[in-house]
Amino acid sequence: MLIRFHLIRMIAMVVLSLLPIAVAGELRAVKLRTGRALERALEIRRAVRMQAVPIRTLVTDLQEQAGICIVVDRRIDPSQRLTINTGLISTEDLLRQVAAELPAANISVNRSFVYIGPIDASRRLRTLCEQKRLFVLDARREFGKEAYAKVSKVELQTWGEFISPRNLVMEFSENAGLKIVNPDAIPHDLWHAAQLSAMPFTELATLVLTQFDLTFDIDPTKVECTIIP
Repeated sequence: MLIRFHLIRMIAMVVLSLLPIAVAGELRAVKLRTGRALERALEIRRAVRMQAVPIRTLVTDLQEQAGICIVVDRRIDPSQRLTINTGLISTEDLLRQVAAELPAANISVNRSFVYIGPIDASRRLRTLCEQKRLFVLDARREFGKEAYAKVSKVELQTWGEFISPRNLVMEFSENAGLKIVNPDAIPHDLWHAAQLSAMPFTELATLVLTQFDLTFDIDPTKVECTIIP
């Protein structure tokens, strides 16, 4: 089912939503809006009329039209059906209305993505992402030039079908030059193939781990990462 979004002006890009255990899909590398471009995309006004549509369908269609990364927390059932009818409202307000239709959910607008998830997680996510980014920046001398360049590198984040979040964090930590001390602290789950917008390891790790109420500490001298509650 394709949801019709009536826009002031049309924009279109493709991204797959981050939802656990979904139907396989072919990934295409695309550049998603981040920073100020993401903020502008959220200001675009659109009207929505939908009846009993799965949240996965809504999110995927909206992502394709807005060209932004929308992440749905693993604790939200992507098959939930929503009925929403709006006048002409901003994309951000539309996402807030979608979250309001879900049990105890809210959105968090970040540098690289919009997150829909539990209220407590959405409240702290942006702050956690910024704290981890600033920690790496402040510890750049302790890391050393080469290690800092790797851990702070902003790159497109993609992965294949049915990957576990544990393997996901381990794979991207390796790319960032970090060793995960206790990977078994990340619970088992299966997620489908996805592409997120370009972001550093700290932002990706925060996004993944917050869905398990976990976070992490980085030791810049040992170049190690420890998962913590």
